[in-house]
Amino acid sequence: MTAARYSIGVDFGGTNLRIAAYSPSSGFLETIQIPARVQAGRDAVVGDMCSGIRKLVDLHSSKFELRGIAIGSPGPLELPEGRLLDASFNGPAWLTGGVLGTEASFLMYPVIALLWLYVWWRYRDNAPLQPQ
Repeated sequence: MTAARYSIGVDFGGTNLRIAAYSPSSGFLETIQIPARVQAGRDAVVGDMCSGIRKLVDLHSSKFELRGIAIGSPGPLELPEGRLLDASFNGPAWLTGGVLGTEASFLMYPVIALLWLYVWWRYRDNAPLQPQ
């Protein structure tokens, strides 16, 4: 008989580090949430990730078979400064949003307006009938 399987997921955010063990048969087995010590440097952050992963492996590997570990972050990281990098969208700050990110770009306003116009155009014939 094979052991039930589980996976570990790591969510690295700007302020928190969340690590969870999940099994399809049992759901969430355990979750760990600690502050992301970005100011302490990348070695501290990676050390915290590894410690959390080891703790979950030690707790659950006797009953479950570990199938994989995934680490997610909002984008490429520059850990010494604690910044996310957006390497795929380069340009001046007025266009890229600078340190605030692409959401602060002046380009976002026309994109949002065009998106609303497209949605209106696409679904204009499917509007509910109005009483006469």
